[in-house]
Amino acid sequence: MTQAAIPTETPIAPTSTPENALSNGQASPPSADQLEYAMAVAQNIYTLFPYINSTTPYGEYSGCTENYDFHNFVSYVVPLPIETVGTAFLTYFSTEKWEFTEAASEFPRTTYDVYRISSKVEPSFERLNVILTDESTLRGEDHIDVRAELTHVETKENFRYLVDPLTCYNKGAWWLWIRLTK
Repeated sequence: MTQAAIPTETPIAPTSTPENALSNGQASPPSADQLEYAMAVAQNIYTLFPYINSTTPYGEYSGCTENYDFHNFVSYVVPLPIETVGTAFLTYFSTEKWEFTEAASEFPRTTYDVYRISSKVEPSFERLNVILTDESTLRGEDHIDVRAELTHVETKENFRYLVDPLTCYNKGAWWLWIRLTK
């Protein structure tokens, strides 16, 4: 009789993510001013999103501890047809002076990647990525998931943060704060 090989358990080292970097003491939490600033600037933008005021959105904030550059995402559901929601976002982009070329669409998702230079609070470059996911067929009723990711950069050395907003380029200077937006 031959004994089968018994694999030995090899522990896998944890991946360093913003959440566990902060919990492991590798980065300091945001100052009250930084978090308050990020929440105020983001709220001024997302409260203007189509249909958000009639929903219960969820959101998260993250950013660098050395400056006021941050990333925010908001997610909510709209019980309307995709065409209606898409048209409302196109109107919002135009009204709020967001620039883009065209939407990327691959059923069931439509993605808008828009940019602007803002001077409402501090001069900044902002990127907004809006993803509309149509789950109407699966659910048997109009159901559009909206996920909007805002990246706000005031520090010119951090412009690359716009491309990869979940990476702070000063190692160990990351914070993450999860909060319901309503």
